[in-house]
Amino acid sequence: MVKKTTSSPTQPRRAKSHFTGKAVTEEGFRSLSLATVQRIKLTNPTLSAELHQALATLATNHDTQKKIVSITFDGAGTRQARVAYLTETPVWKTTYRLVLDEGVSLKKGTMLILRRLVEDRTYLVKNRDTKAKTVLIEQPYRADWKLAEPKEPTERTRDLYRFSLAVDPGKSATLRVKETLPLQESILLMESGIDQIVYYQQAKEVSQKVKEALQRLVQLRHTLDDARAQQTRLDQRTAEITAEHARIRENMQRLQQNSELYTRYVKKLDQQETELEKLRKEIETLKSTEEEHRRELQNFVMNLDVA
Repeated sequence: MVKKTTSSPTQPRRAKSHFTGKAVTEEGFRSLSLATVQRIKLTNPTLSAELHQALATLATNHDTQKKIVSITFDGAGTRQARVAYLTETPVWKTTYRLVLDEGVSLKKGTMLILRRLVEDRTYLVKNRDTKAKTVLIEQPYRADWKLAEPKEPTERTRDLYRFSLAVDPGKSATLRVKETLPLQESILLMESGIDQIVYYQQAKEVSQKVKEALQRLVQLRHTLDDARAQQTRLDQRTAEITAEHARIRENMQRLQQNSELYTRYVKKLDQQETELEKLRKEIETLKSTEEEHRRELQNFVMNLDVA
């Protein structure tokens, strides 16, 4: 057991740490200062051998130029084996991009967007030998991804693609592997933002018929939004007048009815009542107009069937 102690009796900034160990001797436990220990010998041969093997393994793992390879054969008899290796490991560069070339369609209030996620990976292999080499490159197989380049692998297992790449002596060779993943996105036309709709309206991959339908949709959405904005402004004005009404009536309770200020308040209330009556009529008209625009928009998007 190793224990660390710190001593600083008078000068804390000069504190020193001491490591001590507990050893089992014939006389019992003994405390040793590790600073004075120069050599340790294991008397158990088995434990000593295991320690040396562990230290050798650690030293091998820290050496980037040396690796231990164990080869095991089943069965009896003498065999000849040939082991080959590459001094350079394959290097690859992966890029991703989202492609909108599968089209955009409109159907019953929903915009369906078909995309492709493209994974483009390039392997680089360098051959520094004087003989030509053929490298077998493995890449994970994913069932939902489609291999686009090359058209076919050299071979395929349940979990891997294997691609064969020939490399001339002293040369480099590259292998490009491109896979695509189909993606589908649904957007509700009644709830999506207008900016999002405009984006697809202007996309070059979208058909002309879909662009025209989206343009009409944007116009209807703007008309409906304008009606709602006007109603909101009238509702705010109504709330302001109502709050001012309450304040004026509270002040009038403290005034004489024959006072000049009381008379002014009465005139002010009359004017505001007239304005409130006008606002209520406009709000009712706007509610009817908004409902008409909403029905027109809903009928338009629910009857869409454009690709």
